[in-house]
Amino acid sequence: MKPINVDFFVGKFLRDYGLKNSDLYPLKLAEFDGNILKLETYEELGGELVINLSDSFFEEKLKIKVKNAKGEASSGGSKLINNEYVDISAGGPTPSVVVISVPLNGRFEMSGFSIVPR
Repeated sequence: MKPINVDFFVGKFLRDYGLKNSDLYPLKLAEFDGNILKLETYEELGGELVINLSDSFFEEKLKIKVKNAKGEASSGGSKLINNEYVDISAGGPTPSVVVISVPLNGRFEMSGFSIVPR
């Protein structure tokens, strides 16, 4: 499995990176401001950003690093820390999906991410 390394660029959309606002726990805001992805939740409900991995990326034990992160978010129960790898598990509807969760009334931003096997 090859590591995934994503840096966001100006003029791109969520779908360009395999990202999607969750249907089950939608974010109030999930959009780019230049090369920064900004996520914001509602006061009464947290939200999720879904990262769709390629079908060939079928690993359950992974590590994720968020780049230039600000705010609070987690993935697979692990708190995301700026520019540090944390252990996560692929999950969601299929094992080839990683979910970033932002708590209620929360804000989180990042300029990219990396996902590697543990």
